[in-house]
Amino acid sequence: MNLLIVESPGKIKTISAILGSDWKVVACYGHIRDLPSKDICISPPHFSLPYQISDFDRTKRTVSQLKSLVKNVDSVYLATDPDREGEAIAWHLADELRIKKPIRVAFNEISEKAVNAAIAVPRTIDMDLVHAQEARRALDRIVGYLVSPELWRRLPHKGLSAGRVQSPALRLIVDREREIGRFIPTTHFGVVLILDGENGEWRAEWDIRPLISKGQEYWTDEDFANSVANIRHLKVVGADDNQRTAAPPPPFITSTMQSAGSVRFRWPVKKVMDVAQKLYEDGFITYMRTDNPNLSDDAIAEVFAWGKANGKAMSAKPRHWKAKESAQEGHEAIRPKHFEHLDAGADSDQKALYQLIWMRAVASQMASAIFDVRTVLLESADPFDQKAIRFVAKGEVIRVAGWKNLTAKDDTQEDSEEEDPNNPVPNLRVGASLTAKKGTVQKKKTRPPQRYTEGTLVADLESRGIGRPATYAATMDTLTKKSYEACRHFSRNLPGHPSLRQERKDWRQLCLRRPRPSPLDSKTALLARR
Repeated sequence: MNLLIVESPGKIKTISAILGSDWKVVACYGHIRDLPSKDICISPPHFSLPYQISDFDRTKRTVSQLKSLVKNVDSVYLATDPDREGEAIAWHLADELRIKKPIRVAFNEISEKAVNAAIAVPRTIDMDLVHAQEARRALDRIVGYLVSPELWRRLPHKGLSAGRVQSPALRLIVDREREIGRFIPTTHFGVVLILDGENGEWRAEWDIRPLISKGQEYWTDEDFANSVANIRHLKVVGADDNQRTAAPPPPFITSTMQSAGSVRFRWPVKKVMDVAQKLYEDGFITYMRTDNPNLSDDAIAEVFAWGKANGKAMSAKPRHWKAKESAQEGHEAIRPKHFEHLDAGADSDQKALYQLIWMRAVASQMASAIFDVRTVLLESADPFDQKAIRFVAKGEVIRVAGWKNLTAKDDTQEDSEEEDPNNPVPNLRVGASLTAKKGTVQKKKTRPPQRYTEGTLVADLESRGIGRPATYAATMDTLTKKSYEACRHFSRNLPGHPSLRQERKDWRQLCLRRPRPSPLDSKTALLARR
C-alpha cells in the first residue's frame, strides 16, 4: 500500500480513481506547521525558524491521523502543489511525520497522464525551494513584527500593519492618489470634419502638431478652433494604404488571469484565485500559479488538432513568448486540461472563468489578425491665416480575423475610450479636391491618472517585480479589509474620492480630536499625509 498526501481534499476523489486500489490518497489541508504567533521568533545571526504545529484543532487531528497512516504503508508520496509553498509543505510533512524516505512528486494538472507521469519520475525534496520559501516567511515576519508596531505607536488607530508586498502596494496607491490630487485639468480643443464618401460618412481630424510650439501638447485657443471648424474646401496632399498585423496575447499566467477576472467580471482578485483553485482541483485546468506564458508541447499539439478539426485559422508555427527575467518556468501557462471541452465548471462563476481561460489558450496559437489601414492627409485649399491647416483621416478594415474570431480583445486591459477605428476612408488620389459636409469643435479636458483597480494594481506590481503570483490575492484582500483611505477608491463598491478641500477639513478635525477615531472610513490618509 502506498500513501499519497495532497494539499486539498477536493483532489482526493479524482486522484484515487486514477491510481487505483493500491493507493491511499489523503489531504493535509495545506501547511501543518508555522512560526509561533506571539513573538517574532527569529533573530540574527542565524535567523533560524522555530516551527510548531499550527494551533488549529483540525490541523492537530490531521497530523495525528497522518502519523497513524504513515506507520502502516510501504511508501509515502508527497504530492503537494508544485511551487515553493508546496515544496515547503512537503518538507514540513516529512519532518513532522518522521518519514524516513519521503518521495516527492508534483504534477501541474490532475489528469491520468500527468499523475502517472509524476509517479513514474519521483524525486527528493528540493531544499533550495524550501529555503527560498523560508526566506520569504522570515522577511514577512521581520517586516510585520518590527514595522507594524511602529505604526501603532505613531498613529492613533489600531489594525494598521506593514508587509513585504502590502506596504509597496499601499505606497503605489497613495502615490497615485497624491498624483490625482495634484492634477490640474487643461481644457483643449480639436476639430473633426465630416465628409461624404462612397461607403458613407467619414471623418478627418485636425492635426495640431505643425502649429504647436515645442513642449506644447494641446491646442487651447477656442476661437482659432472655431475658425478651423468652418473650413470646407480641402485638397489631398498625401495618401497611403498599408496593413497592420495584430498577434494574439499569450495564454494566462497567474497575474494576467487575475487582471482579466478583475476587468471582465469585476471580481476581487481573491475570488479569481478561489474560482481557479476549484477548477484546478476538479481537474478542469492546469496549475493556476505560474509565471510561464508558454504552453507545453503536448498542449500546443492539442490546440492545433482542435483548430484543424474545427476549421480555425491557426498560426503557421507554434507561438512562444519570452517570460520575464524573474519568472520560474517550472509550470506551463494556465490552460484547460482538455481543449475539446468548451464548457466546464460546477457553477456560473467557474464556467465563466473556464471559458476565459479556454479562449485565451486557444487564441494564443491562432493566426494573427490582419487589418487594411488607409491614411489620408488633407490640407485646407484656401489660405488660412497664413498657416497650413492639416487634417488626418485614418480607417481600418479587418482583412483576416484570425484569433479575433475567438476573442476580440485582451481582457487584461481596462476598456479604452478611444474612438472606433472603423472609419470608411475612400480611396483618394493626391491632388484631389474635397468639400467637407460639416465641422465640429471638440472641447476636451485632460484627465488625471486613473485610480487603481485590483486588476491594474496586480499588473503594476508584477511589472515592478514586487511579490509573487501567490501573494497578490492576499495583498488585495488585506488592503480592502483594512479600509485604508487611499484604498477605498480601489474597491468599486465604495464612495467616490472627496475633494482635497474636504480632505484637509477632515484632517484638521481629526487632529483636534485625537486620539478619537477618524471620521473617515479608513486610515491610510494618515500615512499619506504624514
